[in-house]
Amino acid sequence: MKKRYISLAVVALLMTISLTVKNTLAYFSTYSRSDGTVAVSLTDVTDFEEEIKEGYKDITITNEGNGPVYVRFAVFYPSDLAEAISINDSNWKYDGSMYYTYNQALPAGESVNLHVNIDQNSDAFKKAEERGTVNIVVVYETTTSESDGNGDWSAVVTDLSNEGSHETTQGGAE
Repeated sequence: MKKRYISLAVVALLMTISLTVKNTLAYFSTYSRSDGTVAVSLTDVTDFEEEIKEGYKDITITNEGNGPVYVRFAVFYPSDLAEAISINDSNWKYDGSMYYTYNQALPAGESVNLHVNIDQNSDAFKKAEERGTVNIVVVYETTTSESDGNGDWSAVVTDLSNEGSHETTQGGAE
C-alpha cells in the first residue's frame, strides 16, 4: 500500500512538472534579438520664452528646426480664476477641450507670440491673490506630423517605407 502512495505521488509530481515546463520555456524564449538599424532624426527643435508682465503673460515660441511644425498649448490655473483668464487672439483656435492650436504650420526659423490676459481687477484674481501665490502655467507642444492644413492633429503617418513620401490616415492608427 505504501508503494502505491509513493508511486502515485511520483506520478503526480511528474505531471505537475510536465505542465509547468512548457510555460517556463515559453517565458524564457519570449526575448529575441534582431539586427539592423534605423536612422532617427531629432532635428526639429522649438524654443519657449515666457515673460510675465503687468496683466498678462507674453509667450514666444520659436521654431529652430529644419521644417514647419504645428503648435498647440494649454493653460492651467485654479478653477476659480476662470473669469480672470482670457486668450483673445485670432491666430489661435480653441479645440473645445483644453488646447489652443496655432492656425497654421510654423515655418522653420519663425516665431509666434501668445498673450494670456490676466484680469487683475477681477474679484476672482483678488481672492486668489489673498490666498497666496497665483500660478498660471502654460504648456506647449509641437509636432512635425502632417495635418489637414487646418491644424488637425489627428493625422498620423502610416507608411514610412519611402523617405519623403508619407500616407496619412485621419482619426488615428488602425
